[in-house]
Amino acid sequence: MPSSPDQLLNKAKAVLEALRLGARRAFVVELTGTPKAGKTTTLAVLQGFFKTAGFRVETLKERAADCPLAMKGHFFFNAWTFGTMLAEVLANIERPVDLLILDRGFFDALIWLELQRSRHQVTDEEVRVFTDFVTLSRWQRLVDYTVVMTAAPEVALQRENHNQLIPRQGSLMNPDALKSFNESVERARSKHKDIFNPYFIDTTDSSDAKASALLLLDNLLEVMGQWANSAILVVDKSAVTEIFAGRAYIDALEAPSVLVRLLSVSRSMPRVEAEKNADLVQLVVGGVPVRSDGKLLVFRRETSDEKATSYGETTLWKGRHVPGVSSPSLDGTITALKSRLSEELHIETEMEPRLACLAWWRPNQHPDEFTDPQHLGILFRVQLPDAVADTLHKKEFRKGSRGYQFTGGFRTQEDLLPELETMRMEPWSRHLVETWRIDA
Repeated sequence: MPSSPDQLLNKAKAVLEALRLGARRAFVVELTGTPKAGKTTTLAVLQGFFKTAGFRVETLKERAADCPLAMKGHFFFNAWTFGTMLAEVLANIERPVDLLILDRGFFDALIWLELQRSRHQVTDEEVRVFTDFVTLSRWQRLVDYTVVMTAAPEVALQRENHNQLIPRQGSLMNPDALKSFNESVERARSKHKDIFNPYFIDTTDSSDAKASALLLLDNLLEVMGQWANSAILVVDKSAVTEIFAGRAYIDALEAPSVLVRLLSVSRSMPRVEAEKNADLVQLVVGGVPVRSDGKLLVFRRETSDEKATSYGETTLWKGRHVPGVSSPSLDGTITALKSRLSEELHIETEMEPRLACLAWWRPNQHPDEFTDPQHLGILFRVQLPDAVADTLHKKEFRKGSRGYQFTGGFRTQEDLLPELETMRMEPWSRHLVETWRIDA
């Protein structure tokens, strides 16, 4: 039995709390499917519901009507509509938005490709190349939930002509074309279900749009909740206190054995719960990008970023909470770090992380320092090829869904040391500058 509207609203507010706490970008939903299957109505329901729940919602409208090509439905048409939607997704994904709704997008392009293949409008080579591009893992990571709505051709046509005195038929709105379209939907579903895991709604026999919307929202909120409130690794503060024994830093020589000990006593927990428990310490893995000559990549936050006040205006590392898993390991922690650095810095390259130090708060820490007792840093120095490092020098990096900017530039230890008192660098990074060795 689906949840009631009030229950769904409460779930949505809980999801929003988790999303605002740690989501780095908007949650992205795509709606696609058969014409007149109810997509427009469903889109309006989602917009209204999530806005009522307090979400910042942005909808990227279907671009087919804007396509300047005279002949609709062929390969160029599909390439134009997909490319235009992709450009809009990339432009909006990091804006201060909580929910981004795509009125047709990635899965839709694959449906049309299947239809064009059945009409002999594309070659096998074009199908392969276009499919590979649409299903790139970089794009997959940008779409979190896909809704595919279908209806039988006769029902779709009945809805199309409901208010028409004389029934109309078009290039797509006719029985044969709609039948072919639905067959293309099924082929796309069969081929790509493992990538998109689409939520299918057949509205052929549906006369209650509200009931369908309730079922959809139940499923959608479950997925959103898992996405926004992901599990992270935590350790009891009492255990960390014992292990650190009054120290704020454990450097490279001792860090590997201590990290093994920390992981052995860690456990997985949803982040929202962890944030509310002052007796837990959350494990954070961070990477310090370096060149072969030992220069460090220094990130500077915008002063308008609230974290500039909380954690300092400059930092050496980029990272994430260590994902919660049943059997945590050093290899898994490094894999999570590499994934985050690739995402943050927009690079795909070999990385050589080496454990630099473990960092935590200490009981006698000065109250003006930025770090807090609920986060423990596992910090690696990450050697980048010089050619890759050069592309990152003096660049701007966007930070998550809040829209704040980082700027980055490589600096030597000698350059940084005299400026530490004035540049408001967060303590973990400051410690690394003070103890840095090129040959470490």
